[in-house]
Amino acid sequence: MKIILILLASFLFVTGCSSLKETEKNQPAEEVYIFDDVESIDADAAPDTLENQKQVEELPADEIKKKTVHFIVQLAAFSSRNNAEKFVESNSNKTEYELNIIYKDEVKMYTVQLFPFDSIEKAEMVRDKLKKIPEFKNAFIFTVED
Repeated sequence: MKIILILLASFLFVTGCSSLKETEKNQPAEEVYIFDDVESIDADAAPDTLENQKQVEELPADEIKKKTVHFIVQLAAFSSRNNAEKFVESNSNKTEYELNIIYKDEVKMYTVQLFPFDSIEKAEMVRDKLKKIPEFKNAFIFTVED
């Protein structure tokens, strides 16, 4: 009888401990976020980071070029320059904006555009105003980066 009790107690002990281990395995590890202090980086620990930082700091201000975005209102496109010129002649008096003919080599078309705007809000305002004129009803905006 003692042997049966000892075996039963041993069995319960082993199964109890193994389920505790399984429970610990299934628990997600607590996430810890570590924020390094950039100034305390050891030069030996991260040489690439410090070297890149030095290179950026050493660039002269005139060599750091920011991209500029412009917004262009396009009014029409033609396969011949002659047709584009006729459009400009007959419609330039309908707006205070100058109409410019630009040849787009990638599409082999002559486009009629306004000078670029620096803000999308201004370009949208002008486009919406021009769309009320039947000849400019297809006006749209595209962006250009310098």
